[in-house]
Amino acid sequence: MLVTFPLEYQATLKQGNLLRGAKSLSNGFGYTLYRELVYSTCFWTIQDYLYKRTKLMMDSDRKAYIISSFASSLVSGTASYPFDLFKTWKISYPEKFINSNSVKVTNAIFKEKGGFAIMAGNRIIK
Repeated sequence: MLVTFPLEYQATLKQGNLLRGAKSLSNGFGYTLYRELVYSTCFWTIQDYLYKRTKLMMDSDRKAYIISSFASSLVSGTASYPFDLFKTWKISYPEKFINSNSVKVTNAIFKEKGGFAIMAGNRIIK
């Protein structure tokens, strides 16, 4: 995380054409950490369970592994997606969320955009 986050931070700024001025590298780090924790926890828990169940029905370990990995990736990606959006919003608008912890940022997003904001794609708060 410590090695890859600065690269992800720069990529987020570049994708949003926000490379203006220096920003704090700590913006969005918490959400990135949450995203990775949620993804990893979901993935390995679901993948292990599905692999064991699928292996009993399949003629090949490889097929069982591929199917269980695909399904667990799909669920894990969906579960961790909101944290990635919140990270993007925090990085893109540091002045809006200055001195805000994760709970305050999340509350501000929900108040401004509503509950469907967590799956709203790349619609940015203004």
